[in-house]
Amino acid sequence: MRHLKRMKVVDLLRHAQTNFNIKKDVISKNIPINSTGLKQCQESEISKHYEMVVCSPMRRCKETLANIQGITYNQIVHSDLCREHQIANCDFLEHEDENILESEEELLNRVEKFRQFLLTLKEDKILVVSHGDFLWNLTAKKVDDERFGQWLDNCQLYEFELDLD
Repeated sequence: MRHLKRMKVVDLLRHAQTNFNIKKDVISKNIPINSTGLKQCQESEISKHYEMVVCSPMRRCKETLANIQGITYNQIVHSDLCREHQIANCDFLEHEDENILESEEELLNRVEKFRQFLLTLKEDKILVVSHGDFLWNLTAKKVDDERFGQWLDNCQLYEFELDLD
């Protein structure tokens, strides 16, 4: 008998473009989306209702969610677990010390905690609004000691299957 894997499907959305993404602002903390990012949101064809949105507390993620008109939801949770790998100034909130960087091991531990958090959610229609490096690590699989993840463009939606087994 063939064993079928049980999966939980979660939509992943990378935030819209910021000046950091085009290497124009590498100093400021918690940067907003830029005019191109706003246009990406306004032109987005995403039209979906979610029972739950889990959003990074970073300004660029909140602004992306607020500016895509086709996304509706019942409830939202802002979670530090899905914020970006803390290695650049823009990855810190205004009150945080940008000199305390997050190691890759710390990031991977946080990604695993977030994965476990998602598995505890009872909702079926879930959207995660997060960041490029974080989402790459969330989607990554290890093959022959090398990790391969899904890179998302700014304002790109990706359907991700979480293994429940």
